[in-house]
Amino acid sequence: MNTKTMWAIAKRDFLAYFGSLTGYVFVLAFILLTFLFAFRPWTGDFFVANKATLWLLNPWFPLVLALFAPAVTMGSWASEKQQGTDALLLTLPIQDWELIVAKFAACFGVYSVALAFTLVYVCVLEFFGDPDLGLMFATYLGYWLLGAAALAIGMFSSALTSNQTVAWILGVTFLVLTECPRFLAGSAEGTWLEPFAALSVLERYRSFGDGVISLQDLAYLVGLTAVALYANALVLGSRHWTIRRARMLHGILRLASLAVAGISLVFLGEAWGARLDVTSAQMLSLRPEARKVLAELQRPVRIQAWISPRVPQSYQATREALLSMLREFDARGGEMVKVTVHETELYTEEAKAAEVNFGIKPRQVEAVVGGRRSVEEIFLGLAFTSGSRQVVIPFFDKGLPVQYELTRAIGAVAQLERSKIAVMSSGVDLFGGFDFQTMNRREEWKLLEDLRKQYEVTKTEGTAPVGTAVLVVPLPSSLSQEKMDVVAKHLYDGGKAIFFCDPYPEFDLSLAPSMPANPRTNPFQPNRGPQKPPKGNVAALFDAMGVTWKKDRIVWDDYNPHPEWPDIPRELVFVAPAGEDRPSGFNEEDPITSGLQEVVLIFPGELSWSSEDQDVEVTPLLWTCGLAGTHDWRQMVQEGFFGLQPLPEQSRIYEGRVDVVVRELKTNADKAGIVGLTKTPPSWLGASGGWAASELSLDALPATVFYDVPLSRARLAASELVGMGALVDVRPHQRVLALKIKGRLKAPSDAQGMSKGKRSEKTFEAIVVADMDMVSNVFYSLREQGRADLTLDNVTFVANCIDALAGEHSYIELRKLRPKHRTLTYFEAITKEFELKESEAIKRARDEAEKKLAEAKQRFEAKVKKIEQRTDLDARTKAIQVEAVRRAEQRRLDLQEKRIKDAEAAKIRLEKTQTHAQIQRAQLHLLLGAFVASTVLPVLLGVVVLVRKILLERAGVDVARRRS
Repeated sequence: MNTKTMWAIAKRDFLAYFGSLTGYVFVLAFILLTFLFAFRPWTGDFFVANKATLWLLNPWFPLVLALFAPAVTMGSWASEKQQGTDALLLTLPIQDWELIVAKFAACFGVYSVALAFTLVYVCVLEFFGDPDLGLMFATYLGYWLLGAAALAIGMFSSALTSNQTVAWILGVTFLVLTECPRFLAGSAEGTWLEPFAALSVLERYRSFGDGVISLQDLAYLVGLTAVALYANALVLGSRHWTIRRARMLHGILRLASLAVAGISLVFLGEAWGARLDVTSAQMLSLRPEARKVLAELQRPVRIQAWISPRVPQSYQATREALLSMLREFDARGGEMVKVTVHETELYTEEAKAAEVNFGIKPRQVEAVVGGRRSVEEIFLGLAFTSGSRQVVIPFFDKGLPVQYELTRAIGAVAQLERSKIAVMSSGVDLFGGFDFQTMNRREEWKLLEDLRKQYEVTKTEGTAPVGTAVLVVPLPSSLSQEKMDVVAKHLYDGGKAIFFCDPYPEFDLSLAPSMPANPRTNPFQPNRGPQKPPKGNVAALFDAMGVTWKKDRIVWDDYNPHPEWPDIPRELVFVAPAGEDRPSGFNEEDPITSGLQEVVLIFPGELSWSSEDQDVEVTPLLWTCGLAGTHDWRQMVQEGFFGLQPLPEQSRIYEGRVDVVVRELKTNADKAGIVGLTKTPPSWLGASGGWAASELSLDALPATVFYDVPLSRARLAASELVGMGALVDVRPHQRVLALKIKGRLKAPSDAQGMSKGKRSEKTFEAIVVADMDMVSNVFYSLREQGRADLTLDNVTFVANCIDALAGEHSYIELRKLRPKHRTLTYFEAITKEFELKESEAIKRARDEAEKKLAEAKQRFEAKVKKIEQRTDLDARTKAIQVEAVRRAEQRRLDLQEKRIKDAEAAKIRLEKTQTHAQIQRAQLHLLLGAFVASTVLPVLLGVVVLVRKILLERAGVDVARRRS
């Protein structure tokens, strides 16, 4: 290999390109086009989508290359032929393939420099927000490889002619033709041509834009580059052909063979499925749990997706994540998973087929564009079919975890037999139905809808069906004794169950455990429907499991992670991970709760257990995070004439339990004083209702004593202990809200073939959650909405509990996956500032309008009062004058009120207009700054080269011949 000659040719062509202004013009045109497509300044889509990525540029980048790559390569061979220098090149001591590589290296170097200038976009995104650098790396790797293929094709075009313009036109034509496989295969969907859509340049580049580097995409782009360079070699070597027609046919056959080999490598790479997700969140790579589900498929699954090509900003991230993950499943699933995506518009054949075959319809969603709200109808529906079975997701809500939902649907539709979940009939009917008390129909709980996506769900009135994986027991305190014995027998036989007990069921207080089975809520409304049997002994049932639940105690917690809601009651208990000043409320060592972000329980109860029971193993799952305590049921409600009425929060006493832990004693510690402080509390401690749980023993450290007092007073007690020589920690006493039990049940009664007090020989498993409201429909709706400011994991927690009991561990980790939406934080801050000023101005306008209205009403009332106070008029005359003044002043007041309201509306419209204009100006300024930042370097470099060229030219001219 003659590397010196190759380097000389490459260097000559490279410097020649940047030695003229034409080269810089092409580079600037490339930067301008990529900038326009990346940021869309004429539509504002970049800011509307609010994504710190180059997603807008990706689908248009092949078009930009189709224009730019031929402009770089059009002179590589054509200019040599035009100037007659090709003969000189071909006489150099270098082989044809070395000459082609040298030429290609020069063109590739020019393109790499131009592409390097666009790296400023990454800096711009870094300034605007928080881009994923792994995604940026994959994106630019795709740009780089795609450019290599385009340059090789452009060089082939240049080798066919001696005219640079014709070479550019041919290059553009050939590059546009690389998209033909996608359109041909798209029009032949379901035929043998459909797989050839994979040979489209855009299809093969798409994964790079998602942050995934796949073997088949690398094979395609490298293979396309190799085929195009070999075509260059054929054209260049044609000068040696003696029998032109035969050699041409031979060369074409060799080129076709190379192309077939490249295509085969692409399909082999696709079958192998080697893919690397380089994004930081790793959301696009299939997790081991998902790959396990795919590996265990026994029959093929077809996924059809009907997705709108354009969706509102709030659904853009969901659409992109769904499409990316569908491509990943299609690539990883091989022959067992086939994915078809229909870009569906309203009132089209695709929309009709989706509704007729699977009941998938467009959903109305809210869209906000330029501060204006509107309603759009979009498709985001999926259908999974395998044989005669099908699972349909009519609409993929933006809060659903994408990989989890797709994996679960694939596993469910391919399963020959699903696990069974039985729901015990209790005071609350999760299946809905007619309520005889209110004479209304109650809707079904969405918990069941979610469970049906994975399990076979049945309702049981008596014994749990054979083969039941998990028995769901809602409000066990509302069960009759007969049904409680059925539940106990299920556990006695080694069954599994989840209990949702609740001391204060806010959805229906008449179902509270402290209420009788048939409460009379309204004396004027007689009880309708059949009478319910008396409630059973729920305490005995839980005692048999080794758990204590006080049915009349409601937990409160002063921890509130949402300062924007300062007035929410403390009985809404938030559970969150550990923070700077609080312990974690989750059991991070248990897969059910590890990785959860936030769970809220509404008026929950407290659970406890005895550590002395060796036959039962208890694992707490959730507990309070802040200063917590309990209320008695009677402190929360009062029974009035019309039934139960909640008492106001101001009537409750909030004294939480605080743990004071003595970690260590100094050598001169006053042990007697320390123990005495826990026996006889000082008057300033202000203890109420039992100030210490037990006497403090200093024989084994650390030792704990707790105080039922406010946290500030407990800290005073701790400071007293410190003064006596003790090193202490002060922390809120944690109240357990949910726990997991495993062990052998002690029979609670002699019913169902059990002997009271006898231990079972079989091991049961159960999870007890001290709140039923936490699985109400509102939390499923919140998850569907996907609110960024509220990441509640109630649905995830409950589903994890049931999966753990049923042995379906594959989905637990998948369910916790959450994409990190990398938004334009800088622009969000600017927009928020403008909107804050707008809201303040609107508030001032409304306050001013209300003030003027109040003044007008005062004047009106003053005139009426003045007439009424006159003593020289009789009552009839006063009434007539008052009515006359009232009518006249009312007309004047109505007119004045209309003017004030119109003025207020005008001010509000003006503020909204100004805010919108300010946001648009901010967008323009940001985009202008980004454009200047991306073009300033090549412009400066071009100016430097131009000045240097002029100086060199002047240096080579005789002084006498220079212009003055």
